[in-house]
Amino acid sequence: MQESLRTDIEAMFRAVEARDRDAAVAFFAPDGRLIDPHYPQKEMKGHAAIGAGLDWLFSAVIQPGFGVVNFYPSEDGTAAAVEVATHHRIRGGRNLHFPETFIIETHNGKITRMQGYPPYGPNGLQGLLLGVQKLLYRLRHR
Repeated sequence: MQESLRTDIEAMFRAVEARDRDAAVAFFAPDGRLIDPHYPQKEMKGHAAIGAGLDWLFSAVIQPGFGVVNFYPSEDGTAAAVEVATHHRIRGGRNLHFPETFIIETHNGKITRMQGYPPYGPNGLQGLLLGVQKLLYRLRHR
């Protein structure tokens, strides 16, 4: 079952790389959730919302890329932690490279939750407050 899980997850990433919205969405359960802070709507639930998220991605990213670096399946083969080397070419020709980890849960062969964890801290007010706390710490521990 774990090999099937890996094959399905890698096939979902290949569908996104091929910009095949419908094929990518089909890997999700009808009430599946995609949670990723990179998207305008951080949490998308259901095929319509996930499809709209992918439409946004494809409008900004000319060539998405997700190279699987590490794959850690759960014991029962229904979930995995997947580390990817993200490499996107965005409009204007610029390339973005960053690592990201996804936790993916499945049921009956469909993704029920896929949550992205980028390697950087929060943004907005939370990020500002964290930055201030880090600065204060460094100043106190010189």
